[in-house]
Amino acid sequence: MNIPNNISFVLEDHSEYTNNEDQLESLKNFEIIYNNTTIMNSNDDIYAQVKYYDLNYTIKQLCIVCEYYGILKEVRIYKLKKLEVIEQIVLFENMEDNYDVVIHRKELWHYLNKLKADKIMRKYVIW
Repeated sequence: MNIPNNISFVLEDHSEYTNNEDQLESLKNFEIIYNNTTIMNSNDDIYAQVKYYDLNYTIKQLCIVCEYYGILKEVRIYKLKKLEVIEQIVLFENMEDNYDVVIHRKELWHYLNKLKADKIMRKYVIW
């Protein structure tokens, strides 16, 4: 079977950049826009984290999280309110240096919730 070639195309370079300086300037503009978008997205993520802790955790549970992170002493010294405690947790969790500790805590909490959800194992979990 013979299929005729009825599609043709021509690739032409109509570059609007005439030198490397224009390209670098355009790249810088892109990076500025990208970074501003990333900052806005991270602000949205932080707000979502604050709302999550506010809706799903009691002050006692938040203090347990603070104790795990080693920031409970600061929370108790300044007698922080619930939203202030949440802010401290979210600040701690969003620091790059604390990534491993945060992931490990969340993993352990996940296992703890699984144990509490099991009808036999929940009687062995003292929490």
